[in-house]
Amino acid sequence: MAKKFHINEKKIKECIAELEDCGILIQAVNGLTSDKKSYIDYDLFLSCMNVKRKKPLTLEKWVHQTARADNFPLIGLFQHLIESRLNDFYMHHLQHTSSTLSGILDFKSALVLMVLVRDSNQFGITNQCGIRKIKHKTGLSKDAIFRCIKTLEIQGVIRRRVDGVLFSKILRASNPFYILNLSHEIWQEKATYGRYFIIQYPQPHDFEVELIVSLLQRFESKKATLAEILTINDAYQIYVNHFTQMPDLNAATKGLTIEMVKENSSILEHERFEYRFIISLLSLFLEISNDHDSNPWFGDLIQFFPQKNSKAYLSGVISLLGLLQCHLEQWCAQIYNELPRAQALSRGGDSVDLHDLKKKAGRLQLNTLLKFAEDDPFETSDLIIARSNSNLLSMLGLIMTLIAKNQLYPFLTYLGLKEQFSQFCIIPRHAKQKQYVCIFMPFPRQTSNQFTKIILDENLAFVSEQKNLKDERRNHFSSESIQPSIKELQDFGLLPENCLTIDRFNISMKKIKVMV
Repeated sequence: MAKKFHINEKKIKECIAELEDCGILIQAVNGLTSDKKSYIDYDLFLSCMNVKRKKPLTLEKWVHQTARADNFPLIGLFQHLIESRLNDFYMHHLQHTSSTLSGILDFKSALVLMVLVRDSNQFGITNQCGIRKIKHKTGLSKDAIFRCIKTLEIQGVIRRRVDGVLFSKILRASNPFYILNLSHEIWQEKATYGRYFIIQYPQPHDFEVELIVSLLQRFESKKATLAEILTINDAYQIYVNHFTQMPDLNAATKGLTIEMVKENSSILEHERFEYRFIISLLSLFLEISNDHDSNPWFGDLIQFFPQKNSKAYLSGVISLLGLLQCHLEQWCAQIYNELPRAQALSRGGDSVDLHDLKKKAGRLQLNTLLKFAEDDPFETSDLIIARSNSNLLSMLGLIMTLIAKNQLYPFLTYLGLKEQFSQFCIIPRHAKQKQYVCIFMPFPRQTSNQFTKIILDENLAFVSEQKNLKDERRNHFSSESIQPSIKELQDFGLLPENCLTIDRFNISMKKIKVMV
């Protein structure tokens, strides 16, 4: 058996022993010939799979039954790997029968890929597969898993991996983001193509999470100086009489949004997005600052970006901000994947509020915070916690509003919503990738990927909700259809830096030893 499957004998013995302990495998001796025989208790085997069927269960029926029971968007790709490609992966470098992917992808890499496919959404994105889960599903060691992931990246099957560990009051996450390449040749006729929209900023654009945290730090640094002002508790008066007179604070707000107002703009100040956003942020800051019991929560928020000199430490903190940004981007895309909300955002007048977070409670992993937010502050047993979590949710809404304005607004404005509206996602990216944002809109009927670059102008003007200005929005950015090279795809965050082919296996790399 070890020679046939090219699996270590010790592992096979462990598997057989486990099957015997469960009663699935029965070892017996023929009384006449004294030959050892093995039997499988088929009914017990099915019961262990939680399947109540009298007839044998085919693989296809099992897969579809599992898909109905759980969310399984990429069931077609999973079934394709098992039924059509399983024999293509080589199991051992000494195997006598040469497989189709001999020296390119081994069976271990296929197992890791199956786990990623099983937990990915319809866009090929997952953050549900940590090393512990992959170890549990595949039985591979940590080092072997990293080698498999590296191989899948080199071959372009994984477009991007965003690592990070985040433990905060907002979110507890230790799993990386994986983005699968749904148009890779490994999927053959099951491949999915679509349209990629690459938004190019006129200059490096910091993550919205980083911008907000940095601005809140500036607010905090001015807290002693503004002690008397904070007692006014009127954000409008503070902004008009004091905030605009502080050059450092005023300058920090100019880079929050891509909608830079021209000097000769006729748009009134109170109608500008920047003004309305700063007022909301300042109001929330005043509420937190006036409530001393909320200080621990405020510390939890700003601790992601402490002022320390260690480059390694700052690099790690930036990664944390990047991971939090990735989560908020995915949640933001879920909210605006509904046509009415997308239309409202494209007109320039929409924001994320508590109602949106409550509506997506099952997906946003914020159930505990939302529960506190729904409680009556005068009836809840812990007023401080309720108020603190309410402020936290308000902050999340502001950050997601800014993400929608800087990323989804240009995309939806370009789209014009005249074309076929389809589900889309924001491609997760590293914190150091600040020049581009990629949005993916899959179209199963397409036979190739299409790429559109949306280049934003530095003098992009604010556009109000007036219909007569609808066409003016298109004048502030240019767009072009492109056929990106490998280097450009890597810059866009659509291919790993160590990948040298587009949607195909890199045959020339098959003899290179993959190191962790």
